[in-house]
Amino acid sequence: MWLDPESFRRWMRPSDAELVYVELHPVVGGIFRFDLRESDGRIFAHWGKYLEIQRPKKLKFTWNSTVLGDRTSQVTVEFHPQADLCLMVLVHDLPEDDAIYHDHLRGWSVILDRFAEAQRTKPG
Repeated sequence: MWLDPESFRRWMRPSDAELVYVELHPVVGGIFRFDLRESDGRIFAHWGKYLEIQRPKKLKFTWNSTVLGDRTSQVTVEFHPQADLCLMVLVHDLPEDDAIYHDHLRGWSVILDRFAEAQRTKPG
């Protein structure tokens, strides 16, 4: 669901923003980009490069966004089997800035709730 554009579109939104552009090249060194349009028309771009892809265990990528400006951060997502379920651990190494931290904490919380819902209701 992290590496397929159609699946990605179902859950990667930290608000009621519309996902207006998605481009994923899920190979190590490949890039991704997605743009969100807020209800007031503002567009927030997010982009980065895949650093590590270990299916189905781990995904690591750089994270840049309109919100971060010229600062780059890194996201690591790990998947751990838990009986018939899966525990997902997401670590986002952000610049030291309380406002950015709290904004991303809120955003990732909403995104991961959407991810869980999309997982429960995925087609097929």
